[in-house]
Amino acid sequence: MKKFACTLLFCLAITSVLNAQNINNIADSILHGRRGLVHDTNVVGGVIGIYYKGETHYYTYGYTAKDKQKKVDNATIFEIGSNTKVFTALLLANEMEKGKVDANSYIDKYVDVNKNISNRVHLVDLATHTSGLPTLHDSASMVEITQLDSTCPYCVVDNKYILSLAKKTDKLNEYGSFEYSNYGFALLGNILTTTNHSSYDKLVKTNIFQPLHMNNSSAAMDTNDARMAQGYEEGERQPYIMLTGLAPAGIIKSDVQDMLSFIKYEMGVSHSTLDKAIQLSQQTWYSNSELAMGLGWFKAVEYGDTVYMMRGDTYGFSSLMAFDKQQQLGIVVMLNCKSGAPQRIFSYVMKQTAGQAPEYASKFEKPSIKLDSNILNRYVGDYKIMEGLSIKVFTENNELYIQLTGQQKGKADAVSENIFVSRDVKAEFEFVKNDKGNISKLILRQNGREIPAIRNN
Repeated sequence: MKKFACTLLFCLAITSVLNAQNINNIADSILHGRRGLVHDTNVVGGVIGIYYKGETHYYTYGYTAKDKQKKVDNATIFEIGSNTKVFTALLLANEMEKGKVDANSYIDKYVDVNKNISNRVHLVDLATHTSGLPTLHDSASMVEITQLDSTCPYCVVDNKYILSLAKKTDKLNEYGSFEYSNYGFALLGNILTTTNHSSYDKLVKTNIFQPLHMNNSSAAMDTNDARMAQGYEEGERQPYIMLTGLAPAGIIKSDVQDMLSFIKYEMGVSHSTLDKAIQLSQQTWYSNSELAMGLGWFKAVEYGDTVYMMRGDTYGFSSLMAFDKQQQLGIVVMLNCKSGAPQRIFSYVMKQTAGQAPEYASKFEKPSIKLDSNILNRYVGDYKIMEGLSIKVFTENNELYIQLTGQQKGKADAVSENIFVSRDVKAEFEFVKNDKGNISKLILRQNGREIPAIRNN
């Protein structure tokens, strides 16, 4: 964490202005650059899809399996893991838009729950990870299901198990607070399939895949399709994920063309009968000081824009899908290995697109203003980010300087009485007052991220 923060503050500025033709250069860097996939020995193969300002681009790398030497292409099918949750949430939004369910209905209306949690959990809580119900990936849950089947723990989590857990759970863990939960989406999927008298595969196919023309996507268990990639972790072949009750949390398989097509519908570039349901799912249904949630979607502010994102991992696959409407940018990353690379790729693409957008860059082109030394001295002090890492603020020759622990100092120019910018590294520093009018913290904004630092007394 300390290394991340240091890199964040003193990264090099990029001065080139991006246009659609630069996407190929960005992809080339992702694939073949200093930190490119070609240098990652854990990556067997993958594909990246980018939609940017009206143009669609696909880039492939590597092989579908180590022993087959069949190259990954646009039709290669990958497990998408927890990206499945966005589709399950869209099923809920579709039912809401049709007036068939109320997001604020208690789950008691659909399943039997323990009397101690009766009339507590709403449907929308399941789709925003705020139900307080078990997660089914915490240590206690894993101990129980591993004891039932040590070779394939999630195989024992069928719909009967999902329903039994609702009945025996007599206490919610911090209801209303965010805690990522596979179980919440499994229960939501169970409710939706039961009320529609359907299987999950049929429900998502009829209500999403067919209307959106996602012909290469499936929630079925068949993995014999010749287009299906094999999954790996640290070079070792991994089994395909086998889910029954947990299917709504992570079972879908798809290719990059279908996934990028789905992103275009989410961005409003393409239109369908699901438009209103998509808009419902993108609303903010939960937020705290660190994150905001749509239905299934994580929402974040990157470079001043609202970005929708979700990622998924299985035993041998990693994937990510995200979009930024303001920049007209959509991205899908799919790898047949368990890896953190999709997140790094997304961050790099965002930096090269939204990070170079005129509206973001203009923040650092505002004219400087001269502040009285009395005002500057109000800000002098140490601001703690975390243990062992802080920002020192001091003055020299009536100028304000910022210095991160272990780094060189840098001059910050005032653009308002309490906001300063470092033009070289494109960082913004805002000094915030408490209720008593005293400076209590500093907020560092850079590369679309926001880091608070609390002033030491």
